[in-house]
Amino acid sequence: MVNPNKPFLEDAPYLIVIFKHIYQFDENGERTKVYFPETSIGIATGMLISVLTDLGLNTLTYTPAPSAFLSDMLKRPSNEKPYMILVVGKGSKNYKLPDITKKETKDIIKIY
Repeated sequence: MVNPNKPFLEDAPYLIVIFKHIYQFDENGERTKVYFPETSIGIATGMLISVLTDLGLNTLTYTPAPSAFLSDMLKRPSNEKPYMILVVGKGSKNYKLPDITKKETKDIIKIY
């Protein structure tokens, strides 16, 4: 259910706000292109999640919309755009995973 209540943001011991460079500056202060920012930030975030998981921590990805307030709140430069908030900590022992069923392979893949 989507609602404005996000207690995990207050309960988690760590919130890592991940930003991506949408452009950068060269040594002369000129604006230059960043190549493959989506791919790079996705790979880097995946590696971070993997390391945190190996350390025994739980993670939750959260992408607030709109997210521009994060740039203002954290005083980030104009060439950085919020990508996501990574919520990190130990999960609640009281949380129960939802009972989600998967479709059968035959219902997904059709061979003609």
